[in-house]
Amino acid sequence: MPQEIKEMVENIPAEVRWNIASLASTGTAVALDAAIQEAVGPEKRKEILMKLYAGFGPGVKQIIDALGLPTDNADAAAKAVSCAMTIMHGTEMQIDTTESSPQKVAANVTGCPFPLRMKEMGVKMDCSPVCTAGLEAAYNAVNPKLKLNIGDKCIGRGDAYCGEYVVEMQE
Repeated sequence: MPQEIKEMVENIPAEVRWNIASLASTGTAVALDAAIQEAVGPEKRKEILMKLYAGFGPGVKQIIDALGLPTDNADAAAKAVSCAMTIMHGTEMQIDTTESSPQKVAANVTGCPFPLRMKEMGVKMDCSPVCTAGLEAAYNAVNPKLKLNIGDKCIGRGDAYCGEYVVEMQE
């Protein structure tokens, strides 16, 4: 990268760069999802994306490992996954924990960039199955002893939050 461009980028505050990057990445993901849905229909889109997002776990684990975050119990793993998701998707990602212990965590996603991008782009899709596949892969990658159960609420379908997400340690 030429020095002049490097300096231009470095003069932009890190949080502004992060917000721009997360808007671009979540917008790109929604645009790709919409193109797939237009090409093959909603059911085939769901099938394709669930397979793709099932591969999401190693990337989440890579972020968590790079940060040295613990994942040895439900509370630590939920915090680590939430941190990684926020790094990846930006500050629009809001996760509210309603119960927390080393054995069990319950939380709701009260802010998510994907339904926001869908609304901005005029795209109508069900994001819940894809999100579920990605989260299951993430929790399985960071600690295979964790079991994830997700309720049927979804911001993308008009609910106030997504969830309830329950992460529990299994023997």
